[in-house]
Amino acid sequence: MSLSKTILITGCSSGIGYTTAGILKTRGHHVIASARKLADVERLRNEGFTALQLDLAQSVSIKKAVQEMLELTEGKIDVLFNNGAYGQPGAVEDLTREVLTSQFETNFFGTHELTNLVLPVMRQQGYGRIIYNSSIGIISVFVAIFNLFPIPALDGGKLIFLLIEKIKGKPVSVKWEQNITVVFFVILICLSLFITVRFDIPRVIDFFKAS
Repeated sequence: MSLSKTILITGCSSGIGYTTAGILKTRGHHVIASARKLADVERLRNEGFTALQLDLAQSVSIKKAVQEMLELTEGKIDVLFNNGAYGQPGAVEDLTREVLTSQFETNFFGTHELTNLVLPVMRQQGYGRIIYNSSIGIISVFVAIFNLFPIPALDGGKLIFLLIEKIKGKPVSVKWEQNITVVFFVILICLSLFITVRFDIPRVIDFFKAS
């Protein structure tokens, strides 16, 4: 095996997938970046990536992407980085069966199907590595806190407002509620970005080094 590896990454439109693809590409690896939307695929190609459209919620798209990848790589793949997925925050009573089914189609069934298509290739060639990524830990914690109480009156972070009302001794105004919500989500986004850049991406790159 050469030092340069052929790596298929899902979910490269932004975030960890996009950043990891860029780092590995600069290190000389043949990165095949995939994304669900055609517009993102075109953007990745314009940036110099080998890019494919791959919608994990659609079996036809998965099979087509794998076939195109094998044609580009002469039937070989060193690493599959299962990164494509999305979170579905919300109170339990707000999440319908259809919403959760759609999420599982992408996060679980689609990823499982893609892995099953790649495994025979790796087994035949005698090597390969499959990496699964899950990086919504900090978001999950905050969402869990934000929807901690099942009582409708406390749903959606009302607990925060009630605590402030207790401290101030008077009801929280609509403007206060809007400001607190904005500040909360700004802090959430900043913490998520910090953890992603500081811990998640370096850990992913270390996996590739060990491949």
